[in-house]
Formats: sequence, C-alpha cells, structure tokens
Amino acid sequence: GYEMCGGAFLKVDNDPNNCGACGKTCPDAAGGSATCSAGKCGIQCGAGLQACGGACIDTTSSKDNCGGCGQACKAAEVCQAGKCANECGPKTSCGGSCIDVMKDPQNCGGCDKPCPAPAGGTARCDASNCSFDCSGGRAKSGDACVDTKSDLQNCGACGKACAAVDGGSTSCNGGQCAVMCNAGLSQCGGACVDTRSDAENCGKCGKKCPNKRSCVLGLCLL
Repeated sequence: GYEMCGGAFLKVDNDPNNCGACGKTCPDAAGGSATCSAGKCGIQCGAGLQACGGACIDTTSSKDNCGGCGQACKAAEVCQAGKCANECGPKTSCGGSCIDVMKDPQNCGGCDKPCPAPAGGTARCDASNCSFDCSGGRAKSGDACVDTKSDLQNCGACGKACAAVDGGSTSCNGGQCAVMCNAGLSQCGGACVDTRSDAENCGKCGKKCPNKRSCVLGLCLL
C-alpha cells in the first residue's frame, strides 16, 4: 500500500493527494472534501449535505434533489425543508431552491454569492460571512489548507519548512523533515558530506582530522 513519492514513502491507498499512485490528486467538491479508499477517489460531504452524482447537495433546498438525490420539483415549485412547495417562507428563493443565505456557502449573503475554499478545504458561511474548514488532517495556513505530515513548507506545523541541503534532497514524512543524500555521500548532522574527503567527517560522521590535516579516502593524512 506504500509507494515512494518525492523522497518519502506514502500510503497511496488512502492519501487523497496520491490516491492509487504518486501525484494522483482526488478532486474536492463544493461543500465536501476528497477522500481516498483502497486507492480510489471519493467524496466526504459536510454536515447536512448528501453526495449526489459526485456533488454535495443540500436536499432540503435543492429543486433537482428535493428530499433525496434525483427527486426534482415541478417547474413552478420550490424546495422547502426537503419537500416541494409553492413558497419559500422565511428563506430566499434562489433559482427555484429555498436558501438560507445566512449560512449557505453557495449563496452567502445573497443568491449566487459562493464562498471560496482552497484545495483540501470546505467552504463555510456564518451569518453571511465566508470562511472555510480544512479536512483530511490538513491545517489552515493563511488562505490554504496544508498537510503538515508531508508538506515541505509546513512540516509538522504551519510555517515550519524543511531546509534544502547540498548533495541531497529533503522530504517531510509524518511531520518530520528527512534528508536523503545522493550516492556516495553520507548524512552527518543534517548535511550530506563525502566522508572520503571531508576533514570534519573523515571516514565517519564527527571524526575531525587534527592539526588541519587532509582527509584522503577516509583517512587523515599529513
């Protein structure tokens, strides 16, 4: 269930950013977030929403899915509390659907005023003000949702970046920065060094050549 992706082993059978294969990202949907199960993409809808044809639908107000997926109201009707009706009552009629514009993320403060959401996030509308929640273990970092378990710029916490190293590559695995050195180099104190010629790490990490001696083939020489 694991594959090497960008220098780190990732569990591709349940990672929405690498679902079934490295780099295969599952798409999010308005009102929901992408999921990955057994290497196949899916969607997890937010509270009060139902998955209908790959979208997250409020079946209490959707004219085309009133009370359930595919249950459409007649042309002159609106959907009110999951039932087809002639009027919206205290809610607002938006395209034949009865909408609470105080908390509907697709009609926040008025009809056709959607709240934006970043990848890996779900839009919210509270008292006609837009916001968003992050899903799948992601954390808010400014206007983005980041996976602090694998994001090089936010490894373990927002803003904690993994430093680049000469002679190797860095990765974030499980919220910890890791270094993978190129062939012929060894990791010493977070750096990639050639222990055959590095006077500070001659033959092995931490073995310093005394009196400014040179390191040749891992041996300190005069």
